[in-house]
Formats: sequence, structure tokens, C-alpha cells
Amino acid sequence: MSVSNQAVLSGAQVATILHAEFGPVREWSDTLADMRRGRSSIAGFSLAPFCRMQAKGSGTSKRPLYLQAETEEFIQDLRAVLPTAPPLSLEPQIIAVDDADNRGWRSCKIIH
Repeated sequence: MSVSNQAVLSGAQVATILHAEFGPVREWSDTLADMRRGRSSIAGFSLAPFCRMQAKGSGTSKRPLYLQAETEEFIQDLRAVLPTAPPLSLEPQIIAVDDADNRGWRSCKIIH
């Protein structure tokens, strides 16, 4: 039996990297979940987990781990097909609120 060390990333880390590389063009964690189930690909490319490992303190749930090299290769393949992420422009809404209202966010009233 031969043993080798592999650099792996969690699904959350991969989703964060993809979001940073390509922007909010899709929900990356959901896309990765669909790829694990074989339901999704992007321009014909798909990223599959390398293994599953039990997360610390999570009881019995096992989380997918992705090889760092495969993740980098996936990003390079997508860069060749997809444009880079456009700059994100936020358009906030302006609302009036009662500053004396100390209730939680679920109960806070907006003044029209």
C-alpha cells in the first residue's frame, strides 16, 4: 500500500473561490451540489469531489472534499470559456426606519 499526501479543499472553500473568480453569476454551492449528483455542468465541464470526510464536531455527516489541483484545472477550463467576472454594482434601496425601534430584525417596521 502506498500513501501520498493530497491537498484538498472543502466545498465551501471551492464555492468561495469560484465566486471570487467568476462572480455571482450563479449560486456556486448549489451548482457544486448539482455536479455531485450529475445534474449539472458548466460549458460541458464538471467538478467532482475526490472523497468525503467527517467534519469536526458535525456528528455523522460527511462533507465532500475536492482536490486542489482538479479545482485549479476546472477554473482554468472555465476561464477559457467564460468571461471574467464583471464588477459587482449594488443598487441599495433607501428606506425610512424608526431609530427608537429596538425590536429584532424580524419585527422592525419600515416607515413608508
